[in-house]
Amino acid sequence: MAASSQSANFDPPIMGWSSWNTYRVNINETLIKKQADAMVSLGFKDAGYSYINIDDGFFGYRDDVGMLHAHPERFPNGMKVVADYIHSLGLKAGIYSEAGSNTCGS
Repeated sequence: MAASSQSANFDPPIMGWSSWNTYRVNINETLIKKQADAMVSLGFKDAGYSYINIDDGFFGYRDDVGMLHAHPERFPNGMKVVADYIHSLGLKAGIYSEAGSNTCGS
């Protein structure tokens, strides 16, 4: 059977940037904001990249009830401020976590 001469209209794959690939656990609020800025200024957002994924390194500790908290020195303003900044650029924010008492990189 011959292939159709008309291309199917598919959505692109989910595209984004992950802090783990370059920085591992060596991240902070300023670095993540700069990466989000670069995604926009270098045209990646216009090309379809939409996610800034914050991987291990944001993790500070779990409290007595098991809630994750951001690292107080790396993310002194908390993760909401970082996510709000990413969203203000028209991007989406993702964050890594796991069910254990720490995270994989901890």
